[in-house]
Amino acid sequence: MEWLKSVGLYGYSLAEAQMRQMYIQSSHRGRVNGTASALNSLATLTLFAASLVFSEPEHFGALVSLSTIAVISASLMILCWKPDLTDANSLGPPDHPTPQ
Repeated sequence: MEWLKSVGLYGYSLAEAQMRQMYIQSSHRGRVNGTASALNSLATLTLFAASLVFSEPEHFGALVSLSTIAVISASLMILCWKPDLTDANSLGPPDHPTPQ
């Protein structure tokens, strides 16, 4: 069953990369990807720090709660950001015309 988890993780990673390619202008893509990478590293460091602070087995519920809050927050941010998918002009990259 471990492979099933990996399929979901890699699928999400590919979908995220595709969204970045489609919705970020090429002139800004490097800066946005660099910022995303830095934020990802910061989140990983925060996870390690939280694991050190809540290292006892009885603190596991706190880690689950923090993780749940992080996932819900990220989902809300994506929902607020998502482009208008009903507009045909928003489906292609902003700096290239959308094929008809």
